[in-house]
Amino acid sequence: MKRKTYVSLIFVLILTVVAACASPATTPQTPTVPSTSPTPYVSPTTTVVAPEYVISLINQFVQENNINPSTVTYVSSEQVDWPDGCLGVVRIGYMCAMVITPGYRILINVNSLTIELHTNLDGSAILLAPLSTADVQPLYIDWTDELAPCTEAQVSDQTLFLGSCGQNLSALAPLTDTQKTQLLDWVHTYAGFVAETPNGTLAFYGQGGQVPDVTIQNEIATWLDGIVEGTSASSLPGVVVISYSRAGGIAGFCDSVTVTSSGVVSALSCKSNVTPKPEDRLTQLQIEKLSSWLSMYQSTEIVQKDNATADSMTVKLNFSGQGSQPVPDEVKLEMLGYVSQLLARLD
Repeated sequence: MKRKTYVSLIFVLILTVVAACASPATTPQTPTVPSTSPTPYVSPTTTVVAPEYVISLINQFVQENNINPSTVTYVSSEQVDWPDGCLGVVRIGYMCAMVITPGYRILINVNSLTIELHTNLDGSAILLAPLSTADVQPLYIDWTDELAPCTEAQVSDQTLFLGSCGQNLSALAPLTDTQKTQLLDWVHTYAGFVAETPNGTLAFYGQGGQVPDVTIQNEIATWLDGIVEGTSASSLPGVVVISYSRAGGIAGFCDSVTVTSSGVVSALSCKSNVTPKPEDRLTQLQIEKLSSWLSMYQSTEIVQKDNATADSMTVKLNFSGQGSQPVPDEVKLEMLGYVSQLLARLD
């Protein structure tokens, strides 16, 4: 019995040694996934970076709309309870579940165009929405052309609104019946999109179900560009980029001059017995000079007042620039001389 017990013990020891000499067990490794850091979209006015979850949603929208990420900047975001499953966006032919749907409102800039996105919490739905702060309602198209001077246009179901980028827009022209029919046909057929086209950056707030291809996107942008060009070429005043006034002096001046982005010069006198001066247009050299100022310099106000106690004269000039540089003093003097020449030509 003892011999069998010894043999059994020896056999167990041999098995233990063999097991110990075998290849060690390996711990399962988590597969390494290459990390792709999303573009850290930064607010254009501060150094605030979009939260990580917002960056993911912006990236998804940018990719789906083939937008150049370098033209996109983050503005703001907030959590919102949307009133329905369509995230508060009108969509023809969709059955929107009438339930409160939590998500986010995200504002971004694409070039000079402010874009509003409505999403649900997990990002499975990201919808382009008409800018909630826009004065134009209903807003169907928002468009910018960054060629100096930067111009923005918005289109409702009735009217074209035009102005400088980032400024208040003016109602300039009613749409013709043909233009209204074409616009509403697009709105009811195609889904919303943002596109960078040869004719500017376009946000189209469609309510239909079809996703427009590049040809349709360019067609809509070309259509709007033609309306804007036609308006600029008409007798409408356009966007005022320089306003100038002078008052007082021995001669009793009381004049004002406005210059628009389309090159129209208008001069008025506040004296009731003076016939209004005719409109004039800038020469090609004057347009080139104005365009260079608009693209280079910030908006500014210039005020000159002489030291005379009696018959003193005050000159004011407001310049609506689109650039990033402050206007140097020598350029301010050049602007004053520029307008003085225009006024002299109209006298």
